[in-house]
Amino acid sequence: MTRGLAAAAIALTAGVSASSAQAQDWAYKATIYAWLPSLDATVGTEFGDINASQGSGDVISSLDMAFMGTFAAQNDRLGFVLDYIYADLTASEKTPFGKLFTEAKVNPTVGALSGYMLYRLTTDSPVKFDAGVGFRNFNIDVTSTLTPGALAGRSISTSSNFTDALLAARVEAPISDRWFFNGFADIGAGTDNSSTWQFYAGLGYQIDENWSAQFGWRYMNVSGDTAGSTDLDLDLSGALVGISYTF
Repeated sequence: MTRGLAAAAIALTAGVSASSAQAQDWAYKATIYAWLPSLDATVGTEFGDINASQGSGDVISSLDMAFMGTFAAQNDRLGFVLDYIYADLTASEKTPFGKLFTEAKVNPTVGALSGYMLYRLTTDSPVKFDAGVGFRNFNIDVTSTLTPGALAGRSISTSSNFTDALLAARVEAPISDRWFFNGFADIGAGTDNSSTWQFYAGLGYQIDENWSAQFGWRYMNVSGDTAGSTDLDLDLSGALVGISYTF
């Protein structure tokens, strides 16, 4: 999966590089990171909305599978970024819909591929500030399980795949010779009643010429309709730790 994302980014940036009159060397940065967010989920059902939640500690114990990585390319003031997350999460709500059921469990499997084209607005400054446009494609499968109460238990499965256009901004500012602040934010919407936004803020540490580490906080929201016009709203937030290699 990482090789596929890297190949796509290299092919895209190579085309831009060939047509640039002031082409410079491309710099690339590959990042693998761990993000184990708390989850707040609202899923519509025939009985009403399930409002389920799970803390970060519970996500660690219930996480079935996850992959998260970023590939970035920079040439002078022009930059491209691809970011991919895949996570299988679980959240729960006690005694939903009165006494009709004893518990509701929501199991969303979220795949999100984000792509950005960014332009550096700062030049003669140690602070790097970029702004641009992008997209985020979501592939979400949600299984809601209602355990027996006054009514018999049942399981409801829905899925959705949609893409939102994004406006994005990125900043990096040095704090000392090795420490730096970095942040990222985007917001967007699609034509199919979907919307998303996120932000990240954290500290980075330059280990050596090629390697660096990041520590921060990330929040992401996605809302839209699943198959069958079921309302879906997910809030993901939590600490993030990553390691990057620049070449």
